[in-house]
Formats: sequence, structure tokens, C-alpha cells
Amino acid sequence: MGAIPAESSGTLPPGAEQFVTNAQKDEESRIRGSYASLGLSGSTMEAQDLAAVSERAAAQRFQIASTVTNQGLQAAGQAGGAFDTIARFQLAQDQGLQEAIAAFSSALGYGQGLERVPSSSGASAW
Repeated sequence: MGAIPAESSGTLPPGAEQFVTNAQKDEESRIRGSYASLGLSGSTMEAQDLAAVSERAAAQRFQIASTVTNQGLQAAGQAGGAFDTIARFQLAQDQGLQEAIAAFSSALGYGQGLERVPSSSGASAW
């Protein structure tokens, strides 16, 4: 039954956690290198891209935890009855939270692209 609490505890199996962590670090390194080559290290744009990577990693952890939890429920033969209802209710709540975080991020402008804003000198700036 070790797989069942993966979602509620947030602890993934070691191999899965390492996979997500490595992918996140690789993407963060790629972003930092790109912004460094443009001379924009430490910029707001870089910070937004790095935050988006963290959000995607959290979403991937959630997806893996959900999958592991569902597999654990099926393997334990407890996919029916009250326990299944409670587990599915928790999954639905967590999915709602994930959607709320995604909506909040979109409202902040992550993933919406960059818009040119005229500066006081009349030149376009990011």
C-alpha cells in the first residue's frame, strides 16, 4: 500500500522524483544559458520563465502522484466503496487547485508572450 499515499504526501517513488528533478534542472539551465547569451541574466523575463518551469514540474509531480495513487488503489483491490469515493474526491480537489494555480499564472501573464510597451522615449521596450 506504499503507492496509495503518494498524492496526499507529495512523495514520489525515488526514480520518478529524480526524473522530474533532472528535467527541471535541465530546463532551468537551458533558460539561464539563453538569457545569459542575450545579456538578460536576472531579468523579469528570465524569472517568469524559471517560475513557469517550476509550475510545470509541480504539475508533472501531481500527475505522477495521481497515477501512482490510482495504481496503488487498483493493486490493493480497494477501488470500490467508501475509500475509493474519498480518494477520488481528494483527486478532484487537487485537480481544482492545480487549475486555479494555472489560471492565476495565466492572469499574471506567464505563457501569454511578451508585449511591447512604448517607453517614455517613444522606442518600444519589452
